[in-house]
Order: sequence, then structure tokens, then C-alpha cells
Amino acid sequence: MVDELTGDETRAMMMLMGDFKRGFFTIKDPKMPQYIVPLDIRTSRERKVKVEIRNGIPYIHVMVELEGDILAIQSMINYESPELKPTLEKAFTEQLKGEMYKTIDKCKKLDCDAFKFGQVACRKFLTIQDWEGYDWNKQFKNAQITVDIDFTIRRTGTMLKSSPINDSEVK
Repeated sequence: MVDELTGDETRAMMMLMGDFKRGFFTIKDPKMPQYIVPLDIRTSRERKVKVEIRNGIPYIHVMVELEGDILAIQSMINYESPELKPTLEKAFTEQLKGEMYKTIDKCKKLDCDAFKFGQVACRKFLTIQDWEGYDWNKQFKNAQITVDIDFTIRRTGTMLKSSPINDSEVK
């Protein structure tokens, strides 16, 4: 064994591979970072991978499309509203994108294409001999990879609207 992936890295890898179906995530509340917001995330469409090889260097673009539900909001900020929903979507997208790039860098250092990008790249070669001569696993460490995430909050779970907490002792 050379190295291991953490649970978060494994989920990022699965999304980049196209094998992710559903999972629960927590992110820091964008307006009150001392709190968290749990989300139920699902894949909404298959990942899209484009590979170009220019001057021997692979350029890879990955598009991951996700949707999710808000499970709870500790801060009681009304993220369900149309004005604040994009704030939560952006916070999740940035956190996930950071985790994906961290996982990609880890795998590149190990000369390991755990994401199945080679399955797309091999179509760029006319013969098996050309593909084998290219030595994808060695070239993968030089790959320029960009990731785009399209994430939308579809439902707010069972919450219709955040309500203030009533304290029975305060009157």
C-alpha cells in the first residue's frame, strides 16, 4: 500500500469517477461559521469529462452536476429564501471543489489515475500501440485538470421556513 484516501477524499474521487450516488455533507454556515448546515447531496446527471492532449500534456475538464436538500439550519438564518439560497450553494460548491483538487493533487503525486480519465483519453489515440507508447500513468502527473460543479438546492427537506426559537422562560 502506498497511501490511503480519507472519507472526504474518497467521496470526491467517486464524484470525479462518476460513481457517486448520494451522501450527507456538512458545511460551515456561510454567515455564522460557528454553526454547520447539513446537506443531503445527490448526483443529478452523469459527470462529463473532456480530454485534450496538446504538446503531449493532457488537459482535462470535468463537469459534475449535483443537487441537494437542506436538512437543518442551526443558525436559524432563512437560507430557504430565494435571496440566500445561492449563498449556501456557493459555500458548498467551494468546499467540495477544494476537496476535489486536493484529491486530484494527491493522486497525481502517486502517478495514479483513480478517476478513470484514461478511459476518455485513450479515445484520442488511433492505435493501441500509440496509447501504450504515450504511457498515460506517467503523463497523468502533468495533466492540467479543471473541475466545474453545478450544484442546486432543490428542496429544503421537511423545512418550509426557519422559525425563531421560542424560549418559554423569557417573557
